[in-house]
Amino acid sequence: MNMYSSVLRIVTICFLSLIAVSRAGAQNLDRPLGQILTDEGDRKESRMPGRFLTPRSIVADDQPFVSQSEVATLFRPDVGDTMSFNTPLLIFTGWRFREFTLMDTTGSFYLWIETAELSNGNVTQAAVDSFMTYLRDMTPPSSVDATQGIYDNTVQSFGALPDVDGDARLDILWYDIRDDYPSTDFFIESMALLEDVDPNAAAGTGNARDVVYVDTDPLFVGESFGLSDVGRATAAALQRLIHLGTDPDEESFVVAGLSDYSSVLNGYEGAGNVYLRFPGEHNIALFSWGGFLGDVQRASLFSLYLSEQLGLDAVADLVADTANGSAGVSNTVNIYGIGRQLEDVVIDFHTANALNRKDIDPRYGYDSGQQSAIGISPSFSLDASRTAELSAVMTTVAPGGVQYFMIENVFEPSVRVEAVNAADNDRVRGNLIGYRPSGNIDVQPLSGGSPTSMSGAFDEVIVVFSNVTTDTTSIAMVTSASWSGTAFPTTNVIYGDGTLATTGNNHVQLGPGFRQATFLPNPEGYRPVELQFSPFYRNQFVDTQTGDPFGSPDDPRDFILCIAEATSTGVPADDCLVELDLADPRPFERLVTSDPSIDYLSLDLLQFGDELDGSGDLFAVLSESGTDDNILVLSMSEYTQENVSYLFGNIGGVIDWYELWEISVGGVPLTDRYISMNAQFQDRPISTAVEPIPEGSSAGRIYQPYPNPFSEQATIDVDLDYPADLSIQIFDILGRSVATIADSVFPSGQHEFQFRPGHLSSGLYLYRVGVNGRFESGSMIYTK
Repeated sequence: MNMYSSVLRIVTICFLSLIAVSRAGAQNLDRPLGQILTDEGDRKESRMPGRFLTPRSIVADDQPFVSQSEVATLFRPDVGDTMSFNTPLLIFTGWRFREFTLMDTTGSFYLWIETAELSNGNVTQAAVDSFMTYLRDMTPPSSVDATQGIYDNTVQSFGALPDVDGDARLDILWYDIRDDYPSTDFFIESMALLEDVDPNAAAGTGNARDVVYVDTDPLFVGESFGLSDVGRATAAALQRLIHLGTDPDEESFVVAGLSDYSSVLNGYEGAGNVYLRFPGEHNIALFSWGGFLGDVQRASLFSLYLSEQLGLDAVADLVADTANGSAGVSNTVNIYGIGRQLEDVVIDFHTANALNRKDIDPRYGYDSGQQSAIGISPSFSLDASRTAELSAVMTTVAPGGVQYFMIENVFEPSVRVEAVNAADNDRVRGNLIGYRPSGNIDVQPLSGGSPTSMSGAFDEVIVVFSNVTTDTTSIAMVTSASWSGTAFPTTNVIYGDGTLATTGNNHVQLGPGFRQATFLPNPEGYRPVELQFSPFYRNQFVDTQTGDPFGSPDDPRDFILCIAEATSTGVPADDCLVELDLADPRPFERLVTSDPSIDYLSLDLLQFGDELDGSGDLFAVLSESGTDDNILVLSMSEYTQENVSYLFGNIGGVIDWYELWEISVGGVPLTDRYISMNAQFQDRPISTAVEPIPEGSSAGRIYQPYPNPFSEQATIDVDLDYPADLSIQIFDILGRSVATIADSVFPSGQHEFQFRPGHLSSGLYLYRVGVNGRFESGSMIYTK
């Protein structure tokens, strides 16, 4: 730099300063330059609100001029100065200048607060001081370095921030981002925008400065969130800005994942992993992006997994790599993966989400305490004690997507996953995760097209299989499984052949007050697993004399099922261990004598573990429900070995239990008959798990919450066609569970549940309703 140019630049700066002062008027002579340059009435071509003074507009093209970086260096604002910044409007439909006040500064950044937020009390000096502590001095204990603030942790982990204005300082704008929340379910926590760092940004956009935008309202300064969430959002925005400086074209999945991981790295809660509880979220292309919560959580979890597996240096290199999406991640894995490729990382990631046990294999788990409760919900499960095999099931798996299913109580399972196009089998990878009764866990690799077997007995085996190529097409796969038997000794109580008797007294209409029961002996130490039974009703029959049907097909078909222990006298106890008032879910059919087969109802008894644990011999008892005329009919099957069924009622003027073989109807004894009920018992611990409903069937209907939005309470209605394990959970936008309003077995019928947020903040909440392992979910908005 020669002397002439130096002198000229100084003179030019002074000249511009005088122009600004003269326009401001004499009353401004004692005000700081930063304030003078941002008064609403002073916006002229020679100055740009939201930026330090740029003299380009009044210096001739052939003269040396003062660069923006030099002006920014010479004119540093002081605490208390005000300045206008250009801020984006809702969903980036435009930009608008807002006034900010400088509240604190360091050698690395300025903290600007929207002046209006200071005036209305939304942001206090105490809040500013706390925010500065998070930014400059310390982070929560779980951060990468708790003795440093967010700024230093983030820059040291991900790389340097861009410095487009040359002042070597970041501008943090803390203000009310106008996102129209909560009148909509859309809100923004923080931003870093390309318009600020892009020299070719459209006119009227951005600030030509290094800026991050952080929201103050409505969530962050409310009762339930607080400043820790401001720290979390700021950490995410800083990483976004770093990435904009190195690779502005990076795919959203990578940027969003690393941004949320930046929050975790700084000791704050990440987006969570609740998406894994929704099977529909598993089989989605790994690097796809739709902006939904599931996408954010998948991206964040994958970034966390990469960091823990490859190290922080790998993350910094990924940010700096100009290759985008899976190509950039693949480059990073090739350098830091110690022999692993991206395809290996994909299946290891999906396995870690199901297992989370680094002590078994370092590839299959997380160090982060935030993932201690991670777990998947399988798409379906099979109980090997009830199902002979899994026939060929067709599935199309997205690039990088995954499928999970479970086999329970299985001995020596063998699983085969095969691509329909044999050439794709090298893209099919997976693992079998076997949980043994001893507590040991085995992991067996699975390859496309080849059967994978495990020896011995397992409480459950989780099958994980993936299309491990992330940049190609989906793969159609066929999955099948077989096994040698069940992991538990099983006893089946089956007296007959599953058909009704076709001669003699087969169907007897009972009067009100009668009960019918069948004896179900339980081997000592065994647990009830399943009950099969088949009530019959008056409207299923026709009058043999007139041929007219009894009743209407629309008559209610309901009954009470009681499971009671056997007394010492060999009859059912008066008290029920389990009592259910049920509506028959089977389609109505008239009884046809030419088809004696029985269409059984099946009840999973494992869900009643608390009630049936330790029970002895049992009776299944059917009786009337309600006062309608469509009463139960005694329909019997043949069984000649011994009496196993009983009737309770008024026979011969005495109300008591009677052996079926002791009773005669029309002078014909009911010997060699029994009321067809079957049961299964296993030598296994009681489990409250309920097998999911088979594909294509339904346990009932789940209705959307109402009203929505709501201010006091939201109601969720569920109609159950038969007894089911019902759970209803509520999560906040971060995936944290905030309420459980149902979690037990409910009888058939209509059920109504209320969610009352109470002390919770206004905002978007997610609900998840599960019926026998099948789930539906959605969102609702709470407005105070």
